[in-house]
Amino acid sequence: MSTLVHLHDIGWDEDRDRELASLPRHLIPGRVVAEHRGASTILTSKGELWAEPTGRLRHEAKSRADLPSIGDWVALDERDHAQASIHSVLPRRAHFSRNIAGKATDEQVLAANVDVSFLVASLELDVNLRRLERYLTLAWSGGTDPVIVLAKSDLTGDPEDLVYELQRVESIALGVPLVLTSSITGAGVDDLRDHLVGNRTGVFLGSSGVGKSSLINTLLGRNSQEVRSVRADGKGRHTTTLRELIPLPGGGAMIDTPGLRGLKLWGDGE
Repeated sequence: MSTLVHLHDIGWDEDRDRELASLPRHLIPGRVVAEHRGASTILTSKGELWAEPTGRLRHEAKSRADLPSIGDWVALDERDHAQASIHSVLPRRAHFSRNIAGKATDEQVLAANVDVSFLVASLELDVNLRRLERYLTLAWSGGTDPVIVLAKSDLTGDPEDLVYELQRVESIALGVPLVLTSSITGAGVDDLRDHLVGNRTGVFLGSSGVGKSSLINTLLGRNSQEVRSVRADGKGRHTTTLRELIPLPGGGAMIDTPGLRGLKLWGDGE
């Protein structure tokens, strides 16, 4: 479908055509690229639309997880050239979620229809292996392909320190691909792109300040995301304040997320 060419660039395919065909014919497809309180920004073949779930969709939702989330494909009833109503959420192929902060019984979908989870740790500091293991569990439980990304490799002046960190990470990686990157030198960026070939969607997971926004800027070839340094005490500064899906030049998309602290997996009884 020629009107969906740019949607194909971010993952629309023939299976999605069939899913849409089972719904009322006047509905159009789109993908959630940003979330707001009670509404979403949807990318469609006509551009971006501001959309809210219909009353029926809200009423039938058993939990927050049944409502549109970042990365979801949705069917829209366009009201005008700028606004629409979300009629339904198309089936999610893969997603990852966690318990909503402070609640043990409500699921929060962090990103939907993700193919690759890039698990980012900074070589500027000692890699937190426990946190990395939890991100690996999150990626696998969501049905995504994990890739460990060790960022800021240009800051490791001593080769022995780099070898030591690589050995530590490989001890828990269990065969997961590992990429060394630098937003300064561009090292490893082509390797990241290789994992997105075929208009796949990736997500960067990692604590604040590890270099996620810098990597997205490098992939985009422009400064889209604000970047700040790590604080003197080693704690990250939050630069991403909302989750958003960003189409990439040449196809594929990335979902950027705020630094996740106190990560608690959905269904994790700890």
